[in-house]
Amino acid sequence: MGAAPQELLNPPEPPPGTPKPPSFRETLGKFAQLYWRKIVANFTPLSVLALVAAVAFLGGLPPPVRSWIQVSAIGFLLAGFLQPAFDQAGADEAAWLLEMPYLGYSHAFFVLLAGFGSGLVMDRWLKSLPIAAGASALLALFLGAFSFRQNVTFCSQRNHWFGWMYGRDMLADLPKDSFVYGGTDPGRFVPTYMILSESFEPKKFKRDKNFDRRDLYIITQNALADAFYNQYIRNHYSTERPAPRGWVDKWLGRDKHYPKAPLVLPRQEDIMAIYQAAGGNGSLVPPTLTLIPRC
Repeated sequence: MGAAPQELLNPPEPPPGTPKPPSFRETLGKFAQLYWRKIVANFTPLSVLALVAAVAFLGGLPPPVRSWIQVSAIGFLLAGFLQPAFDQAGADEAAWLLEMPYLGYSHAFFVLLAGFGSGLVMDRWLKSLPIAAGASALLALFLGAFSFRQNVTFCSQRNHWFGWMYGRDMLADLPKDSFVYGGTDPGRFVPTYMILSESFEPKKFKRDKNFDRRDLYIITQNALADAFYNQYIRNHYSTERPAPRGWVDKWLGRDKHYPKAPLVLPRQEDIMAIYQAAGGNGSLVPPTLTLIPRC
């Protein structure tokens, strides 16, 4: 792990007239309110009550079980509240969309605690195994239906065609066997889907019946110096592409999924030689990596 950037350890003085940033306590309070609203929307109020039950029963539990709940609670507190507060996260929807990918493990801690709580409640008041099993099944159905109903409008992509239009318009008119260089995430992931997935769909399922760009090469040029990325691009497009193995690979279309003409791509040792040559010449920027189609 690298050291923290100096601009984070010693942030520059803000310009005169800049509003004072919110305090840690204020940030924590506002984000906590937002986080609990999202917890209720995603896991239902019953899940929150189950978490409360886990804490309420804590004193009467044997030490090993108590330790599990305490560790999960500390993890939930650190991951769900303190980390975003130290990160100075905002408390609006835009801030939530930025923080949400990093809060998955806090949800895992919450689910553990809610599971502990619901299990303890059933163990305390539902002694009959058939009744407990039936109650668990009904509870699971209710939780799933509640979460679906709460989130379907926001999450549904029905009739949201912007991503498809972006990818289709980018690729439809390119010359045959073109190289597509994607710089940003949308510039690579969207055409990757359109080339490697949409192109192989049966025409009856396509919005544009004639869209088929399986002949294109999709590459992020500025990532070719990364060893892992370079390896899987070589597995896609170079002569090192693994041969289809068995009927499953052929059923999946692996033998027809990529353009036939291979590319000459640098290996890891070639990349290291480029960097060493760039350093030896006093240049901070390595020479451009060249991709050459092989006929």
